[in-house]
Amino acid sequence: MSETPLENALRSWQAQGIHLLPPATEELESVFAACGSLISNDIRELYSRIGGFEYGNYCDLNWSLWSPTRMHHENLWNYGPRVWFSDALINAQIYSLEYRNADVSAVYYENPFCHENSYQVADSLADFLSHYATDPDRLSLFRIPEPPPRRSFIEKLRWFWNATWHGDAR
Repeated sequence: MSETPLENALRSWQAQGIHLLPPATEELESVFAACGSLISNDIRELYSRIGGFEYGNYCDLNWSLWSPTRMHHENLWNYGPRVWFSDALINAQIYSLEYRNADVSAVYYENPFCHENSYQVADSLADFLSHYATDPDRLSLFRIPEPPPRRSFIEKLRWFWNATWHGDAR
């Protein structure tokens, strides 16, 4: 029997040593109610398994799954139509959920400064986690590789710039 995208993600996050919070389904219900949104079963399942990442923890793709408490605080600043639930690169990129039906919510990439630049990246949470594992570029997620050792600070800075913005880690 093969793993679901959620099981695969949980295993990956545990292997990376991310501090995962305990399940938080009751808190999740109140956060979504405060945001004026319904919760689909795929989101309930995720938060019945873990309550998000401990604050300040990011995976190897520089992405963080928010706890319901953080979701509540971050959505106080959200004037868009969807519920923000995660970020990448320390809030430079936000990911949101849009209820579609009782089973699934679509996932959107959000520019936290301009809602007009938002776009759908996945039809469901399972779809999002599948892309997370196999095609993170589709979600605008990427790994920042470790710089080679024995370089001066300026060389490391130049390397980081090239690796981050140009995909060229020479």
